[in-house]
Amino acid sequence: MGNTTMPHPINCGTYSYTMLSFVEACGHIAANGFGGVYAHSFRTERSGGAPLPVAEARRAFADLGLTPTVAMSGSPNLKVGVDAAVDRYRKLADAGTALGIRWMQDCDVLLDERDAYVDVVRRAADYAESKGMAITMKPHGGFAMTIADLIDIHERVNHPAFGICLDPGNIIYYSVGEHRPETDLAELAPLVTTVIVKDCVIRDGEPDVMIVPGEGLVDFETVFGTLFDAGFDGPFSVEKVPGKSVDELDANFRLALQFIRKQLERCAASGG
Repeated sequence: MGNTTMPHPINCGTYSYTMLSFVEACGHIAANGFGGVYAHSFRTERSGGAPLPVAEARRAFADLGLTPTVAMSGSPNLKVGVDAAVDRYRKLADAGTALGIRWMQDCDVLLDERDAYVDVVRRAADYAESKGMAITMKPHGGFAMTIADLIDIHERVNHPAFGICLDPGNIIYYSVGEHRPETDLAELAPLVTTVIVKDCVIRDGEPDVMIVPGEGLVDFETVFGTLFDAGFDGPFSVEKVPGKSVDELDANFRLALQFIRKQLERCAASGG
């Protein structure tokens, strides 16, 4: 069964389990000791299939002792127009509410789409808030690559149902090491609502995030400490780990969970 006793929810992503159905992936997530799910898609079959009925997903969560905390909303299609893009968020919020999800996570935003994105998300956040949900945006290149970028977008949207998803590995990945997640994090930390515990290495000039957290360039002790100093109380999610087989994925997700628990214990011991 999943671990639901940690002071901060620790979620496991379904992203890596593409060879399994959503329900099968949830079974492994619970068996690996996680208490929550970071959902990328809800599918009835392996590597695709029809959308999973809400009742089946809720039954799986209840049976396995899992909480569906964060769901990937993906890239907003801003080319269809503001009204259509906002309507998509509303549908996602309705679906998320039915599943008991708290946060929709955004990514994939281009440099020339910033103004349109701010307009869409500000309107979408009104609806999300009415449903008891919120939008959280992670660094993913474009106008959301650095700490400064994330602060700027948060100030532009300026809505209580919009926050930042800190993904430290992505900051290194998309800037190819030019920018660090620890730099100026104290300024961003009060705006962070969710965290993806992702690491990154750079080999021969090529960044790689397919590693277990704690084995790369991110200074997680500083990251966790800064977040806790700012009063962060949201969920941590492991998005992906390396592994070609389910057994390899399970083993690496368990290592990631152990790493996060050690960080949380360290913060608790230091009064964070």
